[in-house]
Amino acid sequence: MKTELKAKFLQHLVGKKKDDQGFTLIELL
Repeated sequence: MKTELKAKFLQHLVGKKKDDQGFTLIELL
Protein backbone atom coordinates (compact mmCIF):
# COMPACT_ATOMS: atom_id res chain seq x y z
CA MET A 1 0.00 0.00 0.00
CA LYS A 2 1.35 3.41 -0.90
CA THR A 3 2.44 5.51 2.05
CA GLU A 4 0.22 8.45 1.11
CA LEU A 5 -2.83 6.27 0.63
CA LYS A 6 -2.15 4.45 3.88
CA ALA A 7 -1.77 7.74 5.73
CA LYS A 8 -5.09 9.03 4.41
CA PHE A 9 -6.77 5.72 5.21
CA LEU A 10 -5.44 5.77 8.77
CA GLN A 11 -6.47 9.39 9.19
CA HIS A 12 -9.97 8.42 8.10
CA LEU A 13 -10.11 5.61 10.66
CA VAL A 14 -8.71 7.87 13.35
CA GLY A 15 -11.36 10.46 12.58
CA LYS A 16 -14.05 7.87 13.22
CA LYS A 17 -12.52 6.29 16.31
CA LYS A 18 -11.23 9.52 17.81
CA ASP A 19 -14.58 10.42 19.37
CA ASP A 20 -15.03 6.97 20.89
CA GLN A 21 -11.53 6.17 22.08
CA GLY A 22 -10.08 9.64 22.55
CA PHE A 23 -6.70 9.13 20.90
CA THR A 24 -4.99 9.63 17.55
CA LEU A 25 -2.80 7.27 15.55
CA ILE A 26 0.00 9.82 15.78
CA GLU A 27 0.14 9.18 19.51
CA LEU A 28 0.44 5.45 18.84
CA LEU A 29 3.24 5.77 16.29
